[in-house]
Amino acid sequence: MGMRLVLVAVDGEAFRSALASENYFAAESLPGAGGVVDVDKMWQALSLLTTPAEGSVMERIDAVDPLDPILGGEEVGPDLGYGPIRVHRPENVVSVHAHLSARTDAQLCSRYDPAEWGSSEVYPFCWDEDSDDLWDEEIAPYLVAVRELYARSAAAGQSVVIELS
Repeated sequence: MGMRLVLVAVDGEAFRSALASENYFAAESLPGAGGVVDVDKMWQALSLLTTPAEGSVMERIDAVDPLDPILGGEEVGPDLGYGPIRVHRPENVVSVHAHLSARTDAQLCSRYDPAEWGSSEVYPFCWDEDSDDLWDEEIAPYLVAVRELYARSAAAGQSVVIELS
């Protein structure tokens, strides 16, 4: 089974209401939920590629950067087993979108190091497979979907809810 991460674009007012009622445990079913991107088990890899944090893999894993589109944002609610739900509120979604837009595909790809990720035990522990296939068939499509979600959410003034389960 394993851990998977879902990003959900949500109307800000609907999310505030859900927070007030503590009804935010299934982000995909929140009222006003818009686009949904399920990055499945590639969440840690995508965070390593997209976080503004610099340094070694372990330094980037340990860094909590507010502009990280995958593991950043504000913690809300109780720990659900793999940490609390996180949210990028609308003003931060705009900043995350600007950060993602400023990074070229080549810059993101330059952070892709399957050998180092394997030795650092980056989830989902598949880095001994064909690295070109992993990039082309899994990572690159997820990057496109994440960028598109943040672009749409920034334009619509939405929050992005992050749920790791």
